[in-house]
Amino acid sequence: MCIFYKKLLHTYLVTAFFCNCYAADLFNKFESVLPAQIGNTTSNLYFGMHIHNLALSPEQSNTKLTTWPEKTQISSIRLWDTRTRWAEIEPRPNEWNFDRMDNIVELAMSHNASIVYVFGSTPIWASSRPTENCPYGKGCSAEPKNMSDWENYVRTVAQRYKGRITAYELWNEPFFSELQSRIDLTYFYTGSVTKMIDMARIARQVLDEIDPSAILTTPGFTGPSKQLELFLKSGGKEYIQVISSHFYASDSTSLARSISDVKNVMLAQGVQNLPLWNSEWGYLPSFELSTQDAAFKMSQFLIYGVFSGVQRNYFYAWDNKYMPGMVSNTEENSPLLSAYQKTQKWLQDTTIFSCQNYSKDALGCKGQQHGQDFIIVWSDLKDTLATILFPVDQKVLSIEKLSDETPIATTVSLNPLTINVGLEPIKILLANN
Repeated sequence: MCIFYKKLLHTYLVTAFFCNCYAADLFNKFESVLPAQIGNTTSNLYFGMHIHNLALSPEQSNTKLTTWPEKTQISSIRLWDTRTRWAEIEPRPNEWNFDRMDNIVELAMSHNASIVYVFGSTPIWASSRPTENCPYGKGCSAEPKNMSDWENYVRTVAQRYKGRITAYELWNEPFFSELQSRIDLTYFYTGSVTKMIDMARIARQVLDEIDPSAILTTPGFTGPSKQLELFLKSGGKEYIQVISSHFYASDSTSLARSISDVKNVMLAQGVQNLPLWNSEWGYLPSFELSTQDAAFKMSQFLIYGVFSGVQRNYFYAWDNKYMPGMVSNTEENSPLLSAYQKTQKWLQDTTIFSCQNYSKDALGCKGQQHGQDFIIVWSDLKDTLATILFPVDQKVLSIEKLSDETPIATTVSLNPLTINVGLEPIKILLANN
């Protein structure tokens, strides 16, 4: 995703259309979207973030500097739309400008946050198609005309940030020329999968020489999983240690389908044991969500992500003025911030054992936190009356909405428990049997 999101809106609308086509069939089948699995536990790197303006360039005189979110757990940041693309740090051959990137890396390290840097976005001087339109002007969606320039770029970055940047994403949202159906759209990468694999090979070789512990992920894929499938089966899986996807979705059932599709590709290509990262996700204006509804869906996605085995989630973005984020355009805290913080509290040291339908429209996940059983329920529809059934002897200790300041205590044993479930997640604390 980039600040010029309108150029890519068609791509995301197509993705959302296909996801919504699936959603109608998934009600009452939410539990079957992913196979049964051992419960997954939230790691300390689960909560990632994009923060655009931790450091400013001289030309950003009208942009407010974003201070580090001291009261929110940010375990990792992904450097994208931070003015640290290849075209911005090497605008001319061997003329490097690391001032902004140095400041961001130092700030993240001072807050014990790991860093994912996104390789790519070719400078015009290095581009094999310098006159081609791209999201940031000209030439940046093409592979370099000389792979020696790519090697020099990767080597320079890896040497400078050895031991400080722990993971590198190969590229942002490529659309391989073998699969493109629309040539009039602007993409982040327009070359062949063969060239992308060449870049993966070179990047992994350089990292092995300079910083062998550094992770190289696949490109951050978005849309249908055919891009990932082509990359892996064409040889890309030899050079990567993490599968990276951008799970933009309209609701939790379409999210479940997207994750399932990616996991099916991973299984077919023999990389099912590699970590899966959701390295970019958020809410586009095309989804027509209120900020409050976006906050509820963000919480749903984070909860379901634990169960699905996603190891990291990088929300886009803390301070993007075009999309719902943690701070509003007036620089005030938005409803997403309080929802993010509450969801972090719900998921800290938490294991999610199962997710399933609890009625036609009610979804929920069972888990345990610090030895205490709970279920979190919600709906993909607004204001749905859902009947939640528990065993006859099951006691409900408390009920807490995402927006509640404190849980509402209860010691009743109800069968069935009837509760109004809408987009807002509700945590029901259960007495352990």
